Amino acid sequence: MRNDVLPLMQFRVAAHKTADTSALPASLRSIRQVEESEALTTRVLTLNEYMDPYGHPTMMLLNGQRWHMPVTEKPI
Repeated sequence: MRNDVLPLMQFRVAAHKTADTSALPASLRSIRQVEESEALTTRVLTLNEYMDPYGHPTMMLLNGQRWHMPVTEKPI
């Protein structure tokens, strides 16, 4: 399975049927939503995607920086 650019998942099909013993939990762990008023620092981050003339994505920048650049945000 692929999206427009990258492979996402690979399926391997076998000749023999196997039993599926997987199960989903009855509920997921709850996480308390942090209110904006509790924030010590508010940040604005941008995520920009650039396309080639044919509409294919060619680059994505976080705050105008490439992904391998040094970390600029250090949340507590």
